[in-house]
Amino acid sequence: MLFDTLVDRFTPREVTVVLAHELGHLAHNHIWKDIGWYALFAFPGTFLIARLTRRRGGMAQPAAIPLSLLVLVVLNLLAQPLQNAVTRHMEAEADWSALQATRDPGGAVALFRRFVPTTLDEPNPSTFDYVMLENHPTILQRIEMVQAWRARFGR
Repeated sequence: MLFDTLVDRFTPREVTVVLAHELGHLAHNHIWKDIGWYALFAFPGTFLIARLTRRRGGMAQPAAIPLSLLVLVVLNLLAQPLQNAVTRHMEAEADWSALQATRDPGGAVALFRRFVPTTLDEPNPSTFDYVMLENHPTILQRIEMVQAWRARFGR
């Protein structure tokens, strides 16, 4: 489903790049990989929460809920850098697939540049922000990928 903001605010070339990017996610089975990564973290995390709340009577006791929430938050903070790295890799893979499908590096660069004021993303965030908060490549990384694609395929 295309949202009206995409169709109204972006050029047809940019929309084509977005659609190719999303189809790249499908082509690379990113949905299933995402579910696999989630399971990789969820099952051990659940076990650890159950183990650490055992002193308070386990998860069946209301007194264990604050501790379980604290453990969940700490586990999420610890896992966030790895989860973001995996997601950034998937997004970069989808970007590359979009370039391969559209063969339109100009449209991709125009799209990425338009993202800056539209999404209010920092083009080059600090290392902490990048590691802890960014789940997509930065705008500069995406433009550099387009330049690498151009160098490789001569466009």
